[in-house]
Amino acid sequence: MGRIAQLPRAAISTEKPAKYGSASAANLDLIFLQQFSILSELINDNNYVFYAPKERFNSRRLLNIYAKYLDWYKHLPSELSLDETSLPHIIMLQ
Repeated sequence: MGRIAQLPRAAISTEKPAKYGSASAANLDLIFLQQFSILSELINDNNYVFYAPKERFNSRRLLNIYAKYLDWYKHLPSELSLDETSLPHIIMLQ
């Protein structure tokens, strides 16, 4: 239909998951939800840049988008890093 698959940020009234403190097994779900929320916002912004641009697209904007993904990945908590015992939702997040 030519519409963007995600909702605009202004349409979301639910609070994001709370920031996590120390990482423990009990907080792993919360850590995952927080990082998934951040990644979803990046993807949403990315969709608008490509499918509903407000300004002309250029290589500088593409590098800026890429840098945001790299920064998100760089700051992932160690509990969400990949190893041979990674749970399926951690693999999906990566």
